[in-house]
Amino acid sequence: FNIPEPIEDGNSFKDNAYIKAFNTASKTKLVSLSDDSGISFKALNGRPGIYSARYAGKKKNFDLAMKKLNEELKIIITERNSDCLFPYIKATNF
Repeated sequence: FNIPEPIEDGNSFKDNAYIKAFNTASKTKLVSLSDDSGISFKALNGRPGIYSARYAGKKKNFDLAMKKLNEELKIIITERNSDCLFPYIKATNF
């Protein structure tokens, strides 16, 4: 459909999944299924969270983001704060 990627400016994974589904549904007039996901580390106060894809910059360089996370975690991680979550949300819009 060649639809431009929407700006994901929601405050949660759920918000961003909805933004993407609504964007596609409104432009195609078809039912749209979308998702949003990321990773949140307790040791980083929930970062990168909804900013996972953009953690290393606007170009969404995954390798650079993982390198940045590894460097930050090496400094502060301990056995007590090594928990992380990987939320995955789906949204449908029609």
